[in-house]
Amino acid sequence: MEKVNRVFLSLGSNIESRLDHLRKAIQQIETNIGRIISLSSIYESEAVGFSSEVTFYNMCLELETKLTPGHLLQKTQEIELAIGRKNKTIDTYESRKIDIDIIFYSNERIETESLSVPHMQYMNRKFVLMPLCEIDETIIDPNKGISIREILLKCPDNSIVKRTSLAI
Repeated sequence: MEKVNRVFLSLGSNIESRLDHLRKAIQQIETNIGRIISLSSIYESEAVGFSSEVTFYNMCLELETKLTPGHLLQKTQEIELAIGRKNKTIDTYESRKIDIDIIFYSNERIETESLSVPHMQYMNRKFVLMPLCEIDETIIDPNKGISIREILLKCPDNSIVKRTSLAI
């Protein structure tokens, strides 16, 4: 019997229609990756790492999947391309229709050429930590051995992140 993995993903969009891009991604995740267990609220945040006049809509979700980490990454990238994300041509952050990051995968540590789990930057990003805490603030980071709530309290990110009343 195949193992069912508990996975947390972070989704973000800052190219209109941001809400539609998030909805499409969620539908495709449910169809192509696994059963969604929980969705966070949608948060609005300023761009981090680059300048943008348009804010991001961000959210996290928890799901169950039988996919391996590599296959999960492949599927998330296929969804990003289907929604219209352009392949990066430069090594900087930029606006995007959809961004899907694997934050946690069954409490495992994964380090390959194409994938690092837990995600390398999540602990420095309130726009990931706040929706993750909303879903389950007791998640323990397998690298640090502390909860997401504790990581959020120590987060150095000073950007403005606000929960919205928008619904998927």
